[in-house]
Amino acid sequence: MQQLISILDDRRDDPRPALIFEGSVLSYADLCQAVGAMAERLRSSGVTPGQKVLVSLSNSPAFALGMLALSEVGAVSIPLNPSMPEKERARVLAIARPQFALGLQGQHRLMPGVYIRALNDRPDGHEPELEDVSTIVFTSGTTGAPKGVLLSGDALLTNSRAVVDYLGLTPADRTLIFLPLYYSYPMSQLLSTWIAGGTVVLMKNLMFPAEAMKLIDRHGVTGLGGVPTSLSLLANQTVRPQQPPRYVMSAGGPLAPVLVRRLNAVFPGAALFNNYGCTEIGPRATAINYADHPQRIGSIGRAIAGVDVRLIKPDLSEAAPMETAEIVLNGPSLMKGYYRDPDTTAQRMSRWGFHTGDYAHADDDGFLYFEGRHDDVFKSGGEKVSAREIEDVMLEHPGVLEVAVVAQPDPLLGYVSVAYVVRSDESGPTQQDLQVFCRRKLSFHKVPQAVHFLARLERTDTGKVQKFRLKEAVQGSVL
Repeated sequence: MQQLISILDDRRDDPRPALIFEGSVLSYADLCQAVGAMAERLRSSGVTPGQKVLVSLSNSPAFALGMLALSEVGAVSIPLNPSMPEKERARVLAIARPQFALGLQGQHRLMPGVYIRALNDRPDGHEPELEDVSTIVFTSGTTGAPKGVLLSGDALLTNSRAVVDYLGLTPADRTLIFLPLYYSYPMSQLLSTWIAGGTVVLMKNLMFPAEAMKLIDRHGVTGLGGVPTSLSLLANQTVRPQQPPRYVMSAGGPLAPVLVRRLNAVFPGAALFNNYGCTEIGPRATAINYADHPQRIGSIGRAIAGVDVRLIKPDLSEAAPMETAEIVLNGPSLMKGYYRDPDTTAQRMSRWGFHTGDYAHADDDGFLYFEGRHDDVFKSGGEKVSAREIEDVMLEHPGVLEVAVVAQPDPLLGYVSVAYVVRSDESGPTQQDLQVFCRRKLSFHKVPQAVHFLARLERTDTGKVQKFRLKEAVQGSVL
């Protein structure tokens, strides 16, 4: 992050807008001044290089300024969801053990004060695993317990520069951000925009998706990024921007073909990028522009600059084209490991790099097609089943708003698929309706053996379905 601080220092007299929040504008010159002042306040409060500081704030200028100021001081930031349930928060803090916490003070929207509160009377001693670490980002917990990912400033900047390249970002770009900044994907959006010299248009959240659509015209937004859930909310709006953005970007989950069609209709002429990645790679790994490859709808693309992406089989050999295997990532933006968890770090690393637990296949030209987590690809009666394929088909039904498919153990077939569906309305399809629909498009062993209807799917703050909870339900737990 020191490289970004140096970039911003060169703009200390730049009047161009760096951040727009609730209609107010912060110039690059103002940004530099605010970061410097906040860094001095951190130092005067006792924050020194290498110390850990909790940043538990919602989307606001204070969050962005605080992260930059901590980097300037050389402290290790720990961004955390301020609305995290107390039990989970306590467990995360027991691992992280931050010495200080940043909090918001004052009501000024763009130049808020912060308070710095000491948390531990007996700070940790020297921690070798934190050397060169800029931030500890706790994963969203889609598969269970969150883990603290150790990322260096160089890793974040290297990955963000690759994003600048493949999106073609310039100082003319204005990026709309509505996902929570305490996760790596929206933080990458912010960093890449500022590296390019563009403007960030920041929203607190996507509670009012129609307002996001209005902001596109109001502030000349040229690009936005979301996850399939948030992009689906935008695609359902009756409010349409008069001037669509230059690009729309999706990450954080499979992008169903039906959603691709809807986004193309809502944002005509916008380049639609699909991305794959994870916090551990800082966070982008692959990308594809569907405008350039309309015949490859459904692909997650190829590796971006600086990231090595391979498909590795259990025997650690590389997969052939069209052969399903685990996605393994490597490169300068790779994490240093999981904080205070050497066993899990060792389990997830090999000579090839970081084993994601995600599975995909590649076509003859090297374009990857995501198939799901390791337990989203299973055998039923000796035949391979991909939960992603079933979900894409079920989303084609007009009565299905959302769907998640999981594997259920079966004494005869090994596993069968079970679908959890949110209907468009209560009078929507029955289990039999959806099974008949699936039989027209899928082979028999892929048709869900059961369909359960829910009012909503449990998701993380970034919109990822918490499938581990559904799997617990399949095994007899209560939803």
